[in-house]
Amino acid sequence: MKEMSLSEITNRVNSSPKQRQFAPRRGGRPRDPVEQRLLDDISRRRWQEAVTSGKVIMRSPREWYYEL
Repeated sequence: MKEMSLSEITNRVNSSPKQRQFAPRRGGRPRDPVEQRLLDDISRRRWQEAVTSGKVIMRSPREWYYEL
């Protein structure tokens, strides 16, 4: 990895504002509220299954390990 000084980083950021713009959202349509709720429910169930099966290890209050 190339080492850079803070002034080099600042110059690069200031000289190329187009690169800092957010990329347009990919995909087509926004999610339907019902579809979003169903996807949230699926995600919650997967999380609960992972917790009960022991795939989630809480190492500390801020650090968890999630075995895929």
